[in-house]
Amino acid sequence: MTYDELVRSVEAAAEEKNREVLERAHRESDEIIRQAHEQAAEISNGFLHESNRALEVERNRLSYLAKQEANASIIQVKQEIFNLAFSHAQTSLKNFRETPGYAEFMRRIIAEASFDLNDPYILHVDPRDLTLVTTITKEQGITSPIKADIECSGGVVISDRQGSITISNTIESRLKKAMDVYSIEIFSEISGD
Repeated sequence: MTYDELVRSVEAAAEEKNREVLERAHRESDEIIRQAHEQAAEISNGFLHESNRALEVERNRLSYLAKQEANASIIQVKQEIFNLAFSHAQTSLKNFRETPGYAEFMRRIIAEASFDLNDPYILHVDPRDLTLVTTITKEQGITSPIKADIECSGGVVISDRQGSITISNTIESRLKKAMDVYSIEIFSEISGD
């Protein structure tokens, strides 16, 4: 099932839930109205006006509650789609280390991160990347020490020697930043706005 099919399926389910909630609200409000009409026939015209007004308020209340419940369901589904998309991205990126483009990715992010700090700084890497990072730093003329002391799907963390400045340039930190930066756009896309 493709992502678009999943989105359509979830949206269809949300719309169906919305219809069911609204139909239930209409059935309940119709039942209240029916009962009120029976009671209105038994009482004087003076009470009829008050009963109809109370029924309309109740109908509006039930309709409002049904719409609120439907909207909450839709928001929950959208949040689930959003989380699913980033979960899928994170799962896909777990094997990025084994792809041919990983070495070039590491060259680029080491250059990006090291640009922000002047020597001396420390490169923190996942032990699985130690050999690759050692090769890249030699290629780029970087003499900073490398510590294999983090666990990540790929990337580096650069810090000054005192540890007061830290720049995380890992796949996880980049994905988190993308999630924060693009969440409004993604929700708009999911909503079709």
